[in-house]
This record gives sequence, C-alpha cells and structure tokens, in this order.
Amino acid sequence: MKAVVALVALLAIVGVAVASSEGQLIVNKHIQNREIIVGSDILVKYTIYNAGNATAYDIRLKDSEWETSTIFKAEHGLYSATWDKLLPGGNITHNIVVSATDIGIVRGNRAIVQYRPTADAELQTVYSSEGGAYQVARSSDFERLNSPHLFEWGTFLGLSVLPLGVPLFLYFSSIPKEALKAKKGKKNKKNN
Repeated sequence: MKAVVALVALLAIVGVAVASSEGQLIVNKHIQNREIIVGSDILVKYTIYNAGNATAYDIRLKDSEWETSTIFKAEHGLYSATWDKLLPGGNITHNIVVSATDIGIVRGNRAIVQYRPTADAELQTVYSSEGGAYQVARSSDFERLNSPHLFEWGTFLGLSVLPLGVPLFLYFSSIPKEALKAKKGKKNKKNN
C-alpha cells in the first residue's frame, strides 16, 4: 500500500515538473434555467478557466448556436466576446439572455474559444462542454404538469366521501334509537 502511495506521489511531482508553462483553458457552457418556456428569458452562462501555469492571451469566445437557431432569439448580451488575457488560476464569466419563440427539442452545440497559450504562440481552439438537449415547452403545458391540481384533488376527496358516507348513514339509521339511549345510559352509570 505504501508503495502505491509513493508511486502516485512521485507521478504527481513529475507531472508538476513536466507541466509546460502555457495557458490551458477549460470552457463550460451552462443553461441556468431549469425549465425552458416559450417567451421567458433563458440565461446562458459561459465560464472560462485558465488551468495552465501561465497567462493565456487573445481569448475569443464565439457561440453560433443562438445566431442560427430558429427557436431562440437574442434578448441581451453578445454571442461573441474577446478578452486580452486571463491569468493562471483565473476565470472569466460571460452571460447572454435569449428567449424561446417556438416549442420543440433543441440540441445544444458547443461554444468555440480561441486563444494563445503564450504571448507569441499560434491560436489554439478549445470547445465548451456540450449543452445537451433542451425541451422547449408552452407555458400552459408547463403549468398543467407542475400545478398543484387543487380542483382534481377536491373532486377526488368529494367522490371518496360517498363510498364511506353512504354505508355509515345506513348503519346509523338502522340502529333503533332506544339502543343508542341504552348505551348512553350505561356510560353515564359507569362515570358515576
């Protein structure tokens, strides 16, 4: 067990020593909304991390998914953005707001980020995490699926009282009143 721990530690030290002094970007694209409803604002968040040991330069973000989509339209923000540099261990957050204009299932595309790992290096391209598939729904469909359904529950409770209420009514109407009075009389004598 100690040999395995020592080997892992050695590999970690060698990996840190061998790591180049370049900027390495990781890009995350995330839809902040849980549900996507026609006509509502949808927040799209891009986060760019510099996981490298050096500053990254000339960072360019471009997401053509929203420009070419027939279901979404731009509300606020830019589909492409640029930054001069990103320090090691730093991050950049960029947000845009779009809105859905039609229902359907939309497959999310990746955003493209180009950058220079050092000041004089060639441009490198990285892609963001994939957005996944989005189900765009009408507000009426969303409310129908997520409402508390009070009318339906009230109807259920009203109809469930009938099978219980009718037999109880028949039972109590069939007992002679004298028998009920006798039971009450016995209870009163026990209490005295």
